[in-house]
Amino acid sequence: MATRDAAERAFYGAPVEFGVLGPLLVRDGDTVFSVGGRKQRTVLALLIASAGKPVSTDALLMGVYGPDAEPRARRSLQTYLSMVRRELGDVVRRANGGYVLGVDGGSIDAVRFESLLRQAQATVDESSSRELLVLGLSLWRGGAYADVETSERLLIEIRRLDELRAEAHEARVELDLQAGRHRQLLAELEAAIVEFPLRESLRRQLMLALYRSGRQADALRAYRDTADYLREELGLDPSPELQQLEQRILQQDRNLEYRPRPKRRAVPARYTSFVGRRDEMDEVARLLTEHRLVTVTGPGGIGKSSLAVELARGLAASHALAYVPVERNRDTDLEQLLAESVGAWTSEDDDLIGRVAEVLGDVPTLLVFDGCEHVIESMPQLVSELLRRCAGVTLLVTSREGLFIAGEHLVHLGPLDQGEGSAANELFINRAGLRAEDLNRNALADITEIGIRVSGLPLALELAAARTRTRS
Repeated sequence: MATRDAAERAFYGAPVEFGVLGPLLVRDGDTVFSVGGRKQRTVLALLIASAGKPVSTDALLMGVYGPDAEPRARRSLQTYLSMVRRELGDVVRRANGGYVLGVDGGSIDAVRFESLLRQAQATVDESSSRELLVLGLSLWRGGAYADVETSERLLIEIRRLDELRAEAHEARVELDLQAGRHRQLLAELEAAIVEFPLRESLRRQLMLALYRSGRQADALRAYRDTADYLREELGLDPSPELQQLEQRILQQDRNLEYRPRPKRRAVPARYTSFVGRRDEMDEVARLLTEHRLVTVTGPGGIGKSSLAVELARGLAASHALAYVPVERNRDTDLEQLLAESVGAWTSEDDDLIGRVAEVLGDVPTLLVFDGCEHVIESMPQLVSELLRRCAGVTLLVTSREGLFIAGEHLVHLGPLDQGEGSAANELFINRAGLRAEDLNRNALADITEIGIRVSGLPLALELAAARTRTRS
């Protein structure tokens, strides 16, 4: 029997699905449940909109009949509730003087859509973000709650969902524009503007897509259509951003043209394992979650770069990464090196930090500036400007000394600990290609002596281990 199956599947967590992103839909696998006439559907819609929370009888009555409900309306409401419960079973139950839809939010398409949108917004990989947005938008079958009575409660929810849908659509279009799909977007954007005529971001995207498709005149016509519409409907002028875009199109600003984005400079791959420094790693990682500028200091050869690279690779799942190899590019202008490292197109007349800010946006990004001691005088101004203009950026700097600017948090690396069972011994054994269990007491004593002689300096230990490996 369909009723019992639906209740049992909901109880055991099986996929009874409720669809509100279009006409109301309830299905269990291939079985689609009847949800009755318009008022009965409205009852169920009100329960879905508050899934997991009791809805009072009075709230249901207001939602179905409005404030002028006739005396017999309460009896009719009970009939609708009985019919819904007869069809769906104990999925709908009494609770606290009202009724509750007792299902997990994941069984409701609107909840799944919102979850996918938030995941896309938090995903730093553009391809993965687009896939999540496409999947979320594919859940829409029409207007939200398309075939129910639009009470005040549902109207609020419909407007909220419509706003999220437009937000998701704009984000996906933006990714497509960045990928050079401007020609394929034209018809879609024109249709979207008919549905959301007041969203200037869609009109900006259409103007840009037209211009990149070689249709400058049409892009300018799209601006004039927008200006006319806003003045007629609201008595307003287009936003400053849209006005600026019109001027750039008139001037044929070459920065508007599509160019494949240069690849961001990746954090270097490791070819040896990372040894020791666990406490320092944990300390830097903690500081990066609480502050936007952390500088790792210490003498040359102490392992600053190795720690920074290892830490950055561990943060790849939650941050976009860019590596700025300052030490290896002493002859390159620092701002130019930064722009190249984040994948920003630049030209001689560019505001380079502005271009970097445009590329990074508000995406959580970890920038690693490695080996900054020779630019210590110019770094403070650059770092301050980056932090001011790039809201999503966190900076990890390695240098023999700190930058000494507001907001900086220093972590000083000292020598590795030495002695039997120490990090210095572990590093030497690892780099020499040995196994600790194969070494006798005399060999371990010799390794300990080497660690003490080089004062636990990682670079010196690695060089000594390399010589040992060569001799053996």
